[in-house]
Amino acid sequence: ANAKTVIYTPVAAAGQWVGFLSIIYQQKETFSQAELQRVTAITTQLSSALQNLYNFQETEAALVKVQQAQREAQILQQLAQTLTGSLQIKEVANAFFNAAQQLLGIDFSVFSLVDAQRQRVRAIDGYNVTANHIRLANHPLDSNDIMADIIRTGQTEIIRGANDPRFDQENVESEGQAAWGLRIFTPITVRQENIGLIEIGFKENVDVAVEETQVQLLKTLVDQVAISLDNAQSYQASQQTARREQTIREITEKMRASTSLEDLVKVAAQELGQRFSAEYTLVDL
Repeated sequence: ANAKTVIYTPVAAAGQWVGFLSIIYQQKETFSQAELQRVTAITTQLSSALQNLYNFQETEAALVKVQQAQREAQILQQLAQTLTGSLQIKEVANAFFNAAQQLLGIDFSVFSLVDAQRQRVRAIDGYNVTANHIRLANHPLDSNDIMADIIRTGQTEIIRGANDPRFDQENVESEGQAAWGLRIFTPITVRQENIGLIEIGFKENVDVAVEETQVQLLKTLVDQVAISLDNAQSYQASQQTARREQTIREITEKMRASTSLEDLVKVAAQELGQRFSAEYTLVDL
C-alpha cells in the first residue's frame, strides 16, 4: 500500500504466462536501461528454472503412469495364466479376488451366478465376507434386490453407503453393512447374456474416489473372468451329463441282471435310494 515504485515483469513457462515478478520500493526510483535488462535477465532465469521444474514433474508423472501401466499389465497377464485351464468355478472366483485386491485395493467382494433352472441369482463365493453373507445373497430374478436388478439391466452401478432400498436389509443388519463405504456392482456377460455379477467394495474409506479408469479396469478383469467362467460351466455341465449317463448305465446293467420280478424291484429301489440319498424308497406295481 505504501509502494512508490513497482517493477512488474511477466514470468513464462511452457510457452504460457504463469505469474509476475514484482519489485517494490517505498520511494520513487528511476532505473537505467542496464538495470532493467538485469531484471529481465533474472526473470528469464526464473522462467527457465520453472520450465525445468515443470519438465521434471511431467517426466516423473509420466514415469509413474508407465510403471502403473506395467504393473497392471503384469497382474492381468498373471490372471490370464491362472485362468488358463481353470475348470472349477471357485478357482475362477479366487483368481478374480486376488487380481482385484492387487489392482484396486478392494476390502471385500462377492461372486454371484444365475441359477436359470430355479430362476434365482445367488452368491457362489466371496472375499473377506462371512459364510452368512454368502448364504443370504440369494434372490429370485424377479425380485427388487440389487443383485437381480443388475442381472436385468446389465448396468454397472456405484453405490455409497447402505441406504439403497434394493439392498437385502437382513444382510445389511446382520453383517453391519451400514458402516461400509462404497460398493460397485457389475454384470458378468457371456454371449450378450448376463450370467452373473460381481460386487466389490471398500468398508472403511467412505470418501474413496472411483475414477473411470478404475471402473474400466474392473470391467477388464470381469471380461477375462467371463471367458473362463463360461468354460468352467460348460465343463461342469459335461461332467454332470457324463455322471448321469454313467449312473443310468450302471442301474440298467444291474436291473438286466435280475432273474425275478422281486429282484428287479429290489435293485431299482436300492439303487435309486442310494443315488438320491433317500431315507426310503417305495416301488408300487
